[in-house]
Amino acid sequence: VSQGVAMSTNTGTAADWNFTILDRTVQPVLASADHSPEFQIATAPAWMCKSNGQLDVANHVKDFAVYAANLVRYYNKGGFDWGGKHFQSTSELPITWWGIFNEPNLNGINAADYVTIYNTTVPAMLAVDPTIKLSAIEFSDFGLGSGDAGDPMTYLPTFVAAGNAGGANAKVDIVSTHF
Repeated sequence: VSQGVAMSTNTGTAADWNFTILDRTVQPVLASADHSPEFQIATAPAWMCKSNGQLDVANHVKDFAVYAANLVRYYNKGGFDWGGKHFQSTSELPITWWGIFNEPNLNGINAADYVTIYNTTVPAMLAVDPTIKLSAIEFSDFGLGSGDAGDPMTYLPTFVAAGNAGGANAKVDIVSTHF
Protein backbone atom coordinates (compact mmCIF):
# COMPACT_ATOMS: atom_id res chain seq x y z
CA VAL A 1 0.00 0.00 0.00
CA SER A 2 2.72 2.49 0.93
CA GLN A 3 4.33 2.06 -2.49
CA GLY A 4 1.12 3.21 -4.19
CA VAL A 5 0.68 6.46 -2.27
CA ALA A 6 0.64 9.10 -4.99
CA MET A 7 2.03 11.96 -2.91
CA SER A 8 5.50 11.52 -1.44
CA THR A 9 6.45 14.99 -0.22
CA ASN A 10 4.98 18.47 0.20
CA THR A 11 7.48 20.83 -1.38
CA GLY A 12 5.01 22.51 -3.74
CA THR A 13 6.78 21.06 -6.78
CA ALA A 14 5.48 18.60 -9.35
CA ALA A 15 7.86 15.99 -7.89
CA ASP A 16 5.54 15.74 -4.86
CA TRP A 17 3.11 13.60 -6.89
CA ASN A 18 3.65 10.40 -8.87
CA PHE A 19 0.73 8.20 -9.94
CA THR A 20 2.82 5.61 -11.83
CA ILE A 21 2.66 2.77 -9.30
CA LEU A 22 -0.91 3.51 -8.25
CA ASP A 23 -2.20 3.63 -11.82
CA ARG A 24 -0.64 0.26 -12.64
CA THR A 25 -3.42 -1.16 -10.49
CA VAL A 26 -6.19 1.43 -10.73
CA GLN A 27 -6.39 1.88 -14.50
CA PRO A 28 -6.96 -1.83 -15.34
CA VAL A 29 -9.51 -2.12 -12.52
CA LEU A 30 -11.42 0.90 -13.81
CA ALA A 31 -11.69 -0.78 -17.20
CA SER A 32 -13.08 -4.06 -15.84
CA ALA A 33 -16.44 -5.48 -14.77
CA ASP A 34 -19.02 -2.90 -13.71
CA HIS A 35 -16.56 0.03 -13.72
CA SER A 36 -17.43 0.71 -10.08
CA PRO A 37 -14.46 -0.23 -7.95
CA GLU A 38 -13.81 1.15 -4.50
CA PHE A 39 -10.69 3.25 -4.11
CA GLN A 40 -9.47 2.64 -0.61
CA ILE A 41 -7.40 5.57 0.64
CA ALA A 42 -5.69 3.12 2.95
CA THR A 43 -2.93 5.28 4.36
CA ALA A 44 -1.59 8.80 4.40
CA PRO A 45 1.55 10.03 2.65
CA ALA A 46 4.59 9.43 4.86
CA TRP A 47 5.22 13.13 5.45
CA MET A 48 1.85 13.36 7.23
CA CYS A 49 2.65 10.49 9.58
CA LYS A 50 4.30 10.04 12.93
CA SER A 51 7.45 7.94 13.20
CA ASN A 52 5.26 4.84 13.75
CA GLY A 53 3.65 5.34 10.33
CA GLN A 54 0.25 6.48 11.62
CA LEU A 55 -1.39 9.68 10.43
CA ASP A 56 -0.55 12.56 12.75
CA VAL A 57 -4.17 13.60 13.13
CA ALA A 58 -3.46 16.62 15.33
CA ASN A 59 -1.08 18.20 12.80
CA HIS A 60 -2.06 16.79 9.40
CA VAL A 61 -5.75 15.88 9.20
CA LYS A 62 -6.45 18.92 7.00
CA ASP A 63 -3.48 17.99 4.78
CA PHE A 64 -4.93 14.49 4.47
CA ALA A 65 -8.28 15.98 3.42
CA VAL A 66 -6.54 18.03 0.69
CA TYR A 67 -4.68 14.90 -0.44
CA ALA A 68 -7.94 12.90 -0.63
CA ALA A 69 -9.73 15.71 -2.47
CA ASN A 70 -6.90 15.79 -5.03
CA LEU A 71 -7.30 12.04 -5.57
CA VAL A 72 -10.97 12.65 -6.37
CA ARG A 73 -9.97 15.48 -8.72
CA TYR A 74 -7.40 13.25 -10.43
CA TYR A 75 -9.79 10.36 -11.09
CA ASN A 76 -13.17 12.08 -11.37
CA LYS A 77 -12.93 15.75 -12.24
CA GLY A 78 -10.30 16.38 -14.88
CA GLY A 79 -7.31 16.47 -12.60
CA PHE A 80 -5.49 19.13 -10.60
CA ASP A 81 -2.47 21.37 -10.94
CA TRP A 82 0.50 21.17 -8.60
CA GLY A 83 3.93 22.70 -8.92
CA GLY A 84 3.30 23.83 -12.51
CA LYS A 85 2.17 20.40 -13.71
CA HIS A 86 -1.30 19.03 -14.46
CA PHE A 87 -2.11 15.60 -13.03
CA GLN A 88 -5.08 13.74 -14.54
CA SER A 89 -6.18 10.13 -14.85
CA THR A 90 -5.91 8.59 -18.30
CA SER A 91 -9.32 6.97 -17.82
CA GLU A 92 -12.54 8.80 -18.49
CA LEU A 93 -14.28 6.46 -16.03
CA PRO A 94 -14.74 8.02 -12.59
CA ILE A 95 -14.38 6.21 -9.29
CA THR A 96 -17.74 6.05 -7.54
CA TRP A 97 -16.82 4.37 -4.25
CA TRP A 98 -14.18 5.75 -1.87
CA GLY A 99 -13.01 4.25 1.42
CA ILE A 100 -11.40 6.33 4.14
CA PHE A 101 -8.54 4.36 5.71
CA ASN A 102 -8.27 0.61 5.75
CA GLU A 103 -8.87 -1.20 9.02
CA PRO A 104 -8.19 1.82 11.23
CA ASN A 105 -8.94 -0.27 14.33
CA LEU A 106 -6.04 -2.57 13.46
CA ASN A 107 -3.75 0.14 12.15
CA GLY A 108 -3.44 2.30 15.26
CA ILE A 109 -6.14 4.89 14.56
CA ASN A 110 -8.34 5.17 17.64
CA ALA A 111 -12.09 5.65 17.25
CA ALA A 112 -12.14 9.36 18.11
CA ASP A 113 -9.29 10.11 15.67
CA TYR A 114 -11.05 8.12 12.95
CA VAL A 115 -14.17 10.25 13.41
CA THR A 116 -12.00 13.38 13.11
CA ILE A 117 -10.36 12.04 9.94
CA TYR A 118 -13.71 11.05 8.44
CA ASN A 119 -15.52 14.28 9.36
CA THR A 120 -12.68 16.38 7.91
CA THR A 121 -11.92 14.36 4.79
CA VAL A 122 -15.36 13.46 3.46
CA PRO A 123 -16.65 17.05 3.08
CA ALA A 124 -13.45 17.99 1.21
CA MET A 125 -13.96 15.07 -1.18
CA LEU A 126 -17.67 15.79 -1.65
CA ALA A 127 -16.89 19.43 -2.43
CA VAL A 128 -14.96 18.13 -5.45
CA ASP A 129 -17.50 15.51 -6.53
CA PRO A 130 -20.84 15.33 -4.69
CA THR A 131 -21.79 12.13 -6.57
CA ILE A 132 -19.17 9.89 -4.92
CA LYS A 133 -20.17 7.20 -2.42
CA LEU A 134 -18.34 6.70 0.87
CA SER A 135 -17.38 3.52 2.67
CA ALA A 136 -16.57 4.17 6.31
CA ILE A 137 -14.35 2.31 8.76
CA GLU A 138 -13.71 -0.97 6.88
CA PHE A 139 -13.00 -2.80 10.11
CA SER A 140 -10.59 -5.57 10.67
CA ASP A 141 -12.49 -8.15 12.68
CA PHE A 142 -9.25 -9.11 14.42
CA GLY A 143 -9.97 -8.95 18.13
CA LEU A 144 -13.74 -9.10 17.71
CA GLY A 145 -15.28 -9.47 21.15
CA SER A 146 -11.96 -8.94 22.94
CA GLY A 147 -12.92 -5.60 24.47
CA ASP A 148 -9.62 -4.12 23.27
CA ALA A 149 -9.50 -0.59 21.81
CA GLY A 150 -9.54 -2.08 18.29
CA ASP A 151 -12.46 -4.40 18.93
CA PRO A 152 -15.17 -3.41 16.42
CA MET A 153 -17.75 -3.81 19.18
CA THR A 154 -16.09 -1.06 21.23
CA TYR A 155 -14.86 1.02 18.26
CA LEU A 156 -18.13 1.39 16.35
CA PRO A 157 -20.19 3.16 19.06
CA THR A 158 -17.92 6.22 18.85
CA PHE A 159 -18.44 6.47 15.09
CA VAL A 160 -22.22 6.05 15.18
CA ALA A 161 -22.76 8.42 18.10
CA ALA A 162 -24.66 11.59 17.30
CA GLY A 163 -22.51 14.20 15.57
CA ASN A 164 -22.86 16.57 18.52
CA ALA A 165 -21.71 13.77 20.82
CA GLY A 166 -18.46 13.06 18.96
CA GLY A 167 -19.75 10.78 16.21
CA ALA A 168 -19.59 11.05 12.44
CA ASN A 169 -21.50 13.96 10.98
CA ALA A 170 -20.25 13.57 7.39
CA LYS A 171 -22.10 11.54 4.77
CA VAL A 172 -21.83 7.75 5.16
CA ASP A 173 -23.13 5.46 2.42
CA ILE A 174 -21.95 2.20 3.95
CA VAL A 175 -19.95 0.90 6.89
CA SER A 176 -17.75 -2.00 5.87
CA THR A 177 -15.96 -4.83 7.59
CA HIS A 178 -13.38 -7.44 6.64
CA PHE A 179 -14.12 -10.90 7.95
